[in-house]
Amino acid sequence: MTSKRVVVYAFVIIDLYATPNDRRASIAEEVMSWVIAGFVEACAPKLLVVEVLSVLARYLSEEELELVASSFPQ
Repeated sequence: MTSKRVVVYAFVIIDLYATPNDRRASIAEEVMSWVIAGFVEACAPKLLVVEVLSVLARYLSEEELELVASSFPQ
């Protein structure tokens, strides 16, 4: 199967960690499973990382935020 490139909107990632909506969390988990399985190649520009971390800082502890930050490629 050939890989498809997509840009992951920041709120897909934010919904993995901080959405109060179970349906949105489920969709985010599914999209990220496609990325992890290699069905799509997600482009994560540096701005995405900054945006995700700045929003999640409102909801997560410092330790949790560091865990999220470590999941992004350097």
